[in-house]
Amino acid sequence: MTRACAEPVDQVMSRGWSSRGLALAALLLASVCACRSAAAPGEAGVAVDGASGAALPDLSDWFVASGDAGRYQLAWRPVGGVVPRNQDFSLEVLLLREGRPHGGPRLVLRASMPAHGHGLVRAPVVTELGHGRYRVDAMLLHMRGLWVLVFDVTDSTASDSVRFELNV
Repeated sequence: MTRACAEPVDQVMSRGWSSRGLALAALLLASVCACRSAAAPGEAGVAVDGASGAALPDLSDWFVASGDAGRYQLAWRPVGGVVPRNQDFSLEVLLLREGRPHGGPRLVLRASMPAHGHGLVRAPVVTELGHGRYRVDAMLLHMRGLWVLVFDVTDSTASDSVRFELNV
């Protein structure tokens, strides 16, 4: 099992992340933090986007990246906190545009193992929950090794692909 968490900068850079990509991720986190307001009792760590009133989670234990075209930012984490190998699991996904939750676009998740030349054995099911939140069910990473997850984001005016690498 693999714990989903942020990686040290030197590990991220060794995988080919550019300083521009890291700067975009830092900008995304800074913009989310800038939108914080006082949390209601029992909701410590919850931020609120001032424009929509939608609650933003603390993204410290989420995978976060910007799209190839820079139109969208996407954060995800496994439900339950771990990505299991060869077991079904689900993902929580937050789609942002200009640092704010952005609902409506179609989201498709593709995954592959570049070293083996294959992808998933079945297609994940993506459900939009509103306010930029999505849930991905029927995830199954059936082999140990490096997986590349690509979230394709499409709406009537823009499209983007957000890429993540994950060792399972």
